[in-house]
Amino acid sequence: GWIPNLFPKEDMENILQSIANEVKSAGMQDSPESRLNFFVSKVKRNLHVVLAFSPVGDTFRIRARRFPGLVNCTVIDQFHPWPRDALISVAERSLDNVPSEYLDLGSEAKKNLAMHMAEEHLSVAKMSEHYLETQRRYNYVTPKSFLEFLNFFDRLLIYKQSQLQSKIDRFKNGLATLQNTTSDVTKLQETLKITMKTVEEKRAKADEIMNKISSQKVIAERNKEAASIEKQNANEESENASKIEKKAEDELQEARPKLEKAKEAVNCLEKTMLTELKNLKK
Repeated sequence: GWIPNLFPKEDMENILQSIANEVKSAGMQDSPESRLNFFVSKVKRNLHVVLAFSPVGDTFRIRARRFPGLVNCTVIDQFHPWPRDALISVAERSLDNVPSEYLDLGSEAKKNLAMHMAEEHLSVAKMSEHYLETQRRYNYVTPKSFLEFLNFFDRLLIYKQSQLQSKIDRFKNGLATLQNTTSDVTKLQETLKITMKTVEEKRAKADEIMNKISSQKVIAERNKEAASIEKQNANEESENASKIEKKAEDELQEARPKLEKAKEAVNCLEKTMLTELKNLKK
């Protein structure tokens, strides 16, 4: 039926105005009511709504009970389980859509993988029947379940391949680092050999210098001993000189009074005495 106020008034007027010629061509009376009825009938003829419900869970049962029109006013098209060939075909098409960088298989390998996927889906459906017989409980296995399984396989494959590629890249980087480190170590070993050779040469020169220093040290020790003897002799000479100086000083002190007396005696002499003394020699 018609839903009031579904369209704004301005939009509804434009819609009715646009179908005026079609109403006349259909041989209907040109009036607002006729145009509205013609529009509703045209919508009914061309508007198709597809509702898809899964039997899994209670959602479909609850909605059908709340809205009987879902059952009474619709055409129900029940999809039965897909046959084995259909499952294989859908699986092959799904595998073909996976980029080759993530799934690089030949046609034969892809076909075998698609057959395996179909067999797995059919085995789950078979076990669901056994589960219903033994436990009296439903486990629905629908074509949608198979499509979700294929989608999950694609996503898991891409994730695992990306993860594996990341590990491969890390391994390559680590290997390259090890190779570079090995090359650096080799260069360092060569440099170390050259350095060790230089060190040996410098060590030989240092040993030669140490030998010379040792020889000079022996000579210096000898000179030191000689200097020590000379010093000792000089000290002895100095002591002797001091003794002689002291003795001379003592003798000078003893002779000083006599010298003073001699000076006094000389001072007593007169010039006439000296003349007489000279004449005596003659």
